[in-house]
Amino acid sequence: DLKDVKSAGRDMEGHQSCILEYTSQFRSLLSPIRKVPEEILQHIFDDCCDVNYFVVSNTPSEAEFLRGKPAMILSNVCTRWRENAIAMPSIWARISFEWNCYTTIDDHDASKYEHLLSNFLSRSLRRPLTIDLTLNE
Repeated sequence: DLKDVKSAGRDMEGHQSCILEYTSQFRSLLSPIRKVPEEILQHIFDDCCDVNYFVVSNTPSEAEFLRGKPAMILSNVCTRWRENAIAMPSIWARISFEWNCYTTIDDHDASKYEHLLSNFLSRSLRRPLTIDLTLNE
């Protein structure tokens, strides 16, 4: 009957998309970056994170909020990268803060900056901080 054929077709499409998803996941397991030793990965992270920029602006988008903060970006790639990034206080201890004196931000955005900066400070542990503060007029 036609209904049974259509139903079987939909089931096969569902199975096909599931198989494609599994194939994609298995391919990622074979990715060469997964074979890089932790020490090398951490050296790469350290080179990538020479500074994390905080540019205060009116209502930044999420992309603008993360832009210029390589430590945050690296720590959000996958579990392995997150564990390595969080275990490296040096990449969290380099901060550049730029603020236009005439920029006003609402309480919500201020709390986002405060929360993010607090994360950086706590993850830097007892590492000496390198902070560049720029106030623009």
